[in-house]
Amino acid sequence: MLEKAGFYNIQVIPMGDVVFGILKGDGCVDRIIINDQLVISNDKMYPAGSKVVIYYHSKRM
Repeated sequence: MLEKAGFYNIQVIPMGDVVFGILKGDGCVDRIIINDQLVISNDKMYPAGSKVVIYYHSKRM
């Protein structure tokens, strides 16, 4: 979806913190960082070359 919007500098990081999936769902996004700033709303526009880092909950390995 982000690629379709024009973003190309995307890093996706699994957190490896889900044990039973009770408190946090596997694959649920925890936070998004764009250009080293936490995204707290979706009302701001960013250049396509912005560095996007997505942290998501995942099962422990």
